[in-house]
Amino acid sequence: MLNYDFKKELERSKAEGKESAISAMTHFFPGAHIEQNTDKMLDKAGCDYIAHYPNGGHYYIDHKMRTPGCSRYWINGEPDVAPEIWSKVPEFGQEGQLGWTLDRKKVTDWVVCTFDKRDTNACYCINYREYREFFWREKDNLIAAGYRVAKQNSGQWRSECIFIPIHILLDSIEVYTHYL
Repeated sequence: MLNYDFKKELERSKAEGKESAISAMTHFFPGAHIEQNTDKMLDKAGCDYIAHYPNGGHYYIDHKMRTPGCSRYWINGEPDVAPEIWSKVPEFGQEGQLGWTLDRKKVTDWVVCTFDKRDTNACYCINYREYREFFWREKDNLIAAGYRVAKQNSGQWRSECIFIPIHILLDSIEVYTHYL
């Protein structure tokens, strides 16, 4: 199990990932003004960035930046995604909390996945609703297929995700890819 400081990782992701996130979103959402969300309620609902269009339309975007060095775990060098099974694993008599990928209450429209440039310069823009429904449909099959499931210990709770090669997701839903 990986031990980590959730607040420290979140700050790292926001600081180091902002440039690549903005660059990717500018490509994926042409003509939009990209704004980093500062509203805590909206953040908890799955929104890190908002793409505002001149006509008043907008998209809520959840940015997922993988930890530097993640490529050492990739199967055949192919990038993977890490859908979250549990945000809080049910244990010790405590009720669990579904992971962000399975949570139907999220307001997220799109998920933008970026990586440390030393791992890959690829980034992906994934329709959140399609990603969520794919994961609801395939979660048990992915676990049974033996893909790596990992728990992370933040000190206050444990979360759990599964690492799956990106092509499995790409083959199942509409995903946009871009190289920075």
